[in-house]
Amino acid sequence: RTGGGTGRYPGVTFGFGGDMRQIEKPPTEKQLGVLQHIRAFRLAHGYSPSFREIADHFGWASTMAPATHIEGLERRGLLSRVYGVARTTQLTEKGEALCSP
Repeated sequence: RTGGGTGRYPGVTFGFGGDMRQIEKPPTEKQLGVLQHIRAFRLAHGYSPSFREIADHFGWASTMAPATHIEGLERRGLLSRVYGVARTTQLTEKGEALCSP
């Protein structure tokens, strides 16, 4: 979907980029950890963590690991983001419901 000419990022593509298809599988344990970390970080700071901050939190050397997990979470409909704009990762309603106690 697109920004539709309104909002903070008018005309920018949100959600799935390229040829990603949504899947109906539950997240892996690591993906759930990333999802919970993003939620907690957003609540504490008011913005999303960078891929580097996610990697540092989990002790991963590369930013490819968070990128891969975030892509998987997007495909599961648990996260959305604005491509090409930093710190725009946010939980969807489905993602929030999964993280809520």
